[in-house]
Amino acid sequence: MTTQDDHWHAIRIIDARRYILSFLETNSIETFIPMASGRPLLGSIVFLRCSERFLFGLKSDFYSRIAVYRDSARTGFATISDAEMDNFRMVVNIKGQEYIPLTITNPQFLKGSRVRVLDGPFKGAVGVVRRIKGDRRLVVSVSGICAVATSFIRPELLEPVSEEEDCGEEA
Repeated sequence: MTTQDDHWHAIRIIDARRYILSFLETNSIETFIPMASGRPLLGSIVFLRCSERFLFGLKSDFYSRIAVYRDSARTGFATISDAEMDNFRMVVNIKGQEYIPLTITNPQFLKGSRVRVLDGPFKGAVGVVRRIKGDRRLVVSVSGICAVATSFIRPELLEPVSEEEDCGEEA
């Protein structure tokens, strides 16, 4: 059951994946694991919607088995806006597409003008266009946590996005 205190967060599961996922399900915690070809797209990253109180307890209970992503100032847990998570989920949930997980430690992938896709399978998605592996691709990120590049995207399907229209992501 979601409450107003619940927000999206991200954890990295180091050990006991099945046990931790079962624990989250038993506690009715909404989770999201991006999948590609039947495998987790982002390795051990799991997104969960919960309160900070629950996240503190989870970290305490599984202190050596999970790592919780922190905010950029490293003063608290990273919180992901609903708009940013909705945009990311929409893009990575499209079946039959190629996705390339990107390291967020390379900021070049996240720089550029923000665009919205006007048509095709990624219609409505907001991200940055980058040339990767020789093709123009849409890069969609979850600030400070992860980024993925889509398959080739045609430039005529894109429109610039102003800051006021942005889905809440930070480049």
